[in-house]
Amino acid sequence: MDRLYWSCLAITVLGVVVLWGQSIETRFFPAASPARLVAALETNRSEVSTGVAYHTKRGSYTAIWIETSRLRHPSCGFRRIDWFLGNRNARGNALIPVALGPPRNRGAGKFATGPWVIKIKKRRLSQTYADVFHQCSVFGINFPWLTRSKFYN
Repeated sequence: MDRLYWSCLAITVLGVVVLWGQSIETRFFPAASPARLVAALETNRSEVSTGVAYHTKRGSYTAIWIETSRLRHPSCGFRRIDWFLGNRNARGNALIPVALGPPRNRGAGKFATGPWVIKIKKRRLSQTYADVFHQCSVFGINFPWLTRSKFYN
């Protein structure tokens, strides 16, 4: 009976960790700090190839430069960024394509990056929000979820 009790308790605790792990980690242990927008230009470019964005007043894309901090390195590797049009607290927001350019291996701490190209007009940028996802681990064992950090707005 004792063995059955401890087995059930262990399975219950593991289930709680897996079900609520991402939300607990998002709230208390984010992998990135919220970004600060440094600059934004309308552009007609849909990708970042040379690191240069060409400004045009009627561009349907926005090139942005940001400052942020990586809070947990090397235990967390970048996986993706999801950028949405709409309110963070609403449902059914539209996912916006983002071109981040070539990947860079960064250490912990503050850094500036850009241009990133977002498929939205500059005037609508304030109506968006973004979350960044990292694969984090402890003692070399990856968590079964991606760590979500509130990144923009």
